[in-house]
Amino acid sequence: MPFHKLFLNIRTLGYNHAMRILHISLDQGMYEDLDTSEYSGSIALELALKIYDRFIDDDPIVIASPSPDSTAFRGSAVFSVVFSSPVTSRISAVFSNLSPGYSMRRLGIDAIAITGRARKLSSVALSKDAVSIESAESYAGMSADSFGRVSAGSSTDSYLAIGRAGENAVIYASVISEGREIPSDGLGYAFGIKNLKGITMPGFHQPSSEKKEWTKLERKLEKSRALRDLRIEGSCRIIDSALRLGWLPVNGYRDRFDPRAYFLDGKALMDRYGIVPSGCNDCIVSCVRRNQEGNILPDRRECAFLGADLGFFSPESVRKLRDAAIEEGLDTAYTGAVMASLAEMQDPMLPSLRGKDIVEYLRVIHMIGSGMDYGRKLSKGIPGEIRNADGRVIPSDLRGSFPDAIASMYSFPIIPIVSDYLPHKPLSPEASAIMALYESVYTLYLASMGYSPFPVLASWFGRFPSWIFRYPVLLRIIASRFRAYGIKGSDMLERGLM
Repeated sequence: MPFHKLFLNIRTLGYNHAMRILHISLDQGMYEDLDTSEYSGSIALELALKIYDRFIDDDPIVIASPSPDSTAFRGSAVFSVVFSSPVTSRISAVFSNLSPGYSMRRLGIDAIAITGRARKLSSVALSKDAVSIESAESYAGMSADSFGRVSAGSSTDSYLAIGRAGENAVIYASVISEGREIPSDGLGYAFGIKNLKGITMPGFHQPSSEKKEWTKLERKLEKSRALRDLRIEGSCRIIDSALRLGWLPVNGYRDRFDPRAYFLDGKALMDRYGIVPSGCNDCIVSCVRRNQEGNILPDRRECAFLGADLGFFSPESVRKLRDAAIEEGLDTAYTGAVMASLAEMQDPMLPSLRGKDIVEYLRVIHMIGSGMDYGRKLSKGIPGEIRNADGRVIPSDLRGSFPDAIASMYSFPIIPIVSDYLPHKPLSPEASAIMALYESVYTLYLASMGYSPFPVLASWFGRFPSWIFRYPVLLRIIASRFRAYGIKGSDMLERGLM
């Protein structure tokens, strides 16, 4: 079985609780509560896949809330989205730890199946007692964040929304929430073709659990050195590792190192902006960074694809590119790949970015979002972009990361972040295969249940000395003994690989 279909075979522990599943028919402008008897015991991703299979002829978007147990741990409320991806041309499952997942669980909604295409641009509002489908024509052309601010009932409400890119059927359009994208294989496009501007719902504060095993895990994570570094410097802390190991994409993947990229790492951003940390659902890692005005700063992904890969090493330049992409509702990694291609190629039918300054890059990004002129030509991407077999953007310079190379070669649905962040020296092919396999399965399994995978994985592997990563036998033993959220790693492997 191809490994990229791993997520279709996840088996969950099974839960029995009062379920609520909504079917929202946009073409009919109505909703219904589905009979949940056939879904008893299914949760999160497994539930989403079953519902998708039921409505497969209607090309549905299925959003499933996290498991009830997962939301008991502060910062852990990962929701699943299953849809047909225009990027990979197959069913895709994506995960996010942003606030809508916790809101859905608090509202008592286990899953939402969205089918049909609205006759006019519409939005869906969820509440404890009602579901309403409303006209969103007045929000047309508005950024996702502006839609969230204007349409929300209060400043604490949660939302999932698209910008102009989704409305204009750009295949690499993203869904935005809280000023951040959900890297999603074209989920924004899927919203757009259904004439769905966004979904709003009440927001809730996620408190810490009083369960003994949860508080013990929280204390353990707070003491983790690997996570302490991330709390101090944010996700861009990984830029230092990328430069040291040689996997940061630099200047269109032509180079593997440029000392100017140190201006984009976590410490440089902290020194420049006096950063204020924040996180998803009050996550204890708090890897998101904001400046003193409260504006979100670029993360590691954006600094790589909109910064170093395009030859921009000024944090302010990357922030402008990032803000433009988020405003239009574009996937930042895919947008960076398109920009890099335009800087390399000479096509009279497309704009050339070779030797151009940031003003021209910004103009092209806004043109893509608008769907005007050559923006429409770029809405389908550019043939020959640096992508793997599934159509996704390759996450790094594979010459410097064996784990990423293995994940890309076999089309793993998960990028092995911990494998890139923790080692102080490049991993051997054998050690890379071990880390890529174990990390991908653990990440996928935990996310599919609603748990936040990165903190526990980074804490587990980060407790061991760096020389462990040079010995495949020891690394395999350590990886197999992983345990998190009361679930053994062996059980995750058994259920994930069934």
